[in-house]
Amino acid sequence: MDNFPTHGYCANAQMRLFRAAAAVAPGDAELQVAMGVLHHLARQYDAAIAAFEGALKLQPQDYSLWNKLGATLANNARSSEAIHAYQRALDLKPNYMRAWTNMGISFANIGEYEK
Repeated sequence: MDNFPTHGYCANAQMRLFRAAAAVAPGDAELQVAMGVLHHLARQYDAAIAAFEGALKLQPQDYSLWNKLGATLANNARSSEAIHAYQRALDLKPNYMRAWTNMGISFANIGEYEK
């Protein structure tokens, strides 16, 4: 059984529905993103990373998706990898302030205060 926090909604049921939909439409990037968000909220970071990476295979030019991947990597204590994802977001949208902020936090997390 999945262990998703409910927080007033049925996350377990949602994830089961998303998984069923993914079996029918494996090329749906938005579905992969939704699954990634649910896994992230449940702190199942490896599953969230896999979902975001799957979505990025379908939408590699989505700067906000690169930022979501970076945030999930950072929350999974993988700040060095997160920096690369944030940089990809910034390559696509140089003025994306959320990615700049997240990248700064990740640099601080690895002790790189001068970057």
